[in-house]
Amino acid sequence: MSRNLKIFISGGAGFIGYHLALKLSELKNNVLIYDNFVNYLPPLVSNYESKLHFRMSNLRDKTKIVRGNVCNKYHLNQVLTDFEPDVIIDLTAIPIVRLANEFFEDSVNNNLLSVCALLEAVRAIKDIKQFIYISSSYVYGDFVKDSVDEKDTCLPKDIYGGTKYCGEVLTESFSKMNGNDYTLIRPCAVYGPTDANMRVVAEFIRRALNNETVIMKGDIGNRIDFTYVGDLVSGIILSINNEKAFNQTFNLSYGKARSLKELADIISTFFPQVECKLQQEEIKGLRRGTLSIEKAKSVLGYVPEYSLEKGVENYIDFVKLHGGMI
Repeated sequence: MSRNLKIFISGGAGFIGYHLALKLSELKNNVLIYDNFVNYLPPLVSNYESKLHFRMSNLRDKTKIVRGNVCNKYHLNQVLTDFEPDVIIDLTAIPIVRLANEFFEDSVNNNLLSVCALLEAVRAIKDIKQFIYISSSYVYGDFVKDSVDEKDTCLPKDIYGGTKYCGEVLTESFSKMNGNDYTLIRPCAVYGPTDANMRVVAEFIRRALNNETVIMKGDIGNRIDFTYVGDLVSGIILSINNEKAFNQTFNLSYGKARSLKELADIISTFFPQVECKLQQEEIKGLRRGTLSIEKAKSVLGYVPEYSLEKGVENYIDFVKLHGGMI
C-alpha cells in the first residue's frame, strides 16, 4: 500500500475520485484533488449537491481541493508545478456513457483533450514516478467471449469507448516517448455510496426504497461485471508506485458477470414488497460479460472483496444510514 506520496487526482471530487482520495489520505499520502465540479445530470434527479457536500465534508480536512479545468493549461501547470506530485491519476471524464455518446464535443473535451493536457504537463514535472490513466471496459466494445483479458483486441463501438481507448494509446505512446512510467486501468460498472450518476444499481435501489416497480430493460441474457467502488479503489492503490504495475494494463472488476435479473433478485431480498418486471428490448448498448482479473491478481495481489450481494448490502446500509442519500 502506498504511503507518504504526493498524489494529484484529476476528477478527484467525483464518485470514484472521492473514495480513492479518502483512502489514500487515510494511508498518510498528501493528496491534491483537481476538479471543475460539474454535474452531467439535472441536480434534482441525481441529488448531486447533497452527495458532493458529503464528499467534500469528509475530504476538506484530509486533502487539498482545487477547482480547475485541466484544459486550462496555464492554471493546470501552475498547480502541478507548485504541488510537484509523485503520481498523477487521471479520472477526468463524462462519467455517463449515454451522455458521452450524445454530446460528442463535450466527450472529446472531457475524455480526450484532458488527458492530452495532463500528459503535456508531465513534461514540466520533475521526478514524476507514475501516470495512471483510468480507462474503461468499454474499450473492448462487444465482448466476443464470456471473459475478456487485457490481451484481447479493443474494438470500441461508441464515442465513450473510443475516447477512452484514444486516451490509452496517447498515454502509452507519450510515456514511451518521454521515458516516464504509466499504468492503464480498465474498470467495469462501478457502483456504491455517493454515486450521483444514476447507474443501474443506484436506480434499482432508489426505486425499491420508494416502493416503485423495479424495471429491468434489455436482454435478460446480457451480463455485466458489477464492481463495488471499494474493490476498484483497492486495485488502483495496489498499482500506485508499484514497479510491477509500470507500463502495464489491468482489468479491475469483481471478475464475475451477473444479469440484471440477478441484481433485481438481490435487491428484492431487502425489499420483498417491491415488484420487479422485465421489459424485454433489443440491446442498444454493448454485449457485456466478465473481465478477467487474473493479471491483476497475479501481478498486483488484487483480491476483490465485494460480491454483488455484499456490495448491494453495503450500499443499501449506507443509504439508510444517511437519510436515503440515493
